[in-house]
Amino acid sequence: MKPNIGIMNAMLRITVGLTMISFFSILALKKPNRSPNLWVIGVASMKVAEGILRYCPLTAIFNAASGRTQGQQGQQDQGQQQNGQTYNPS
Repeated sequence: MKPNIGIMNAMLRITVGLTMISFFSILALKKPNRSPNLWVIGVASMKVAEGILRYCPLTAIFNAASGRTQGQQGQQDQGQQQNGQTYNPS
């Protein structure tokens, strides 16, 4: 798997994911009969894993559906060449 998210995005996913895991784990201990807490803990653990691996499946699907790769996206965003001509983003 090739990383498709940046370092800052990965750090944010790890931080928010661990915060959600700890908060909803405490809620699950206080009220063990509520199943939505377990779903949120599962989603939060997926966010931590995405941050560690720096790979997001939804981002990969979106990029594949739009027909562009990460190299093409960065090339257009940085104002490099597009179709042999200089691309001016402003």
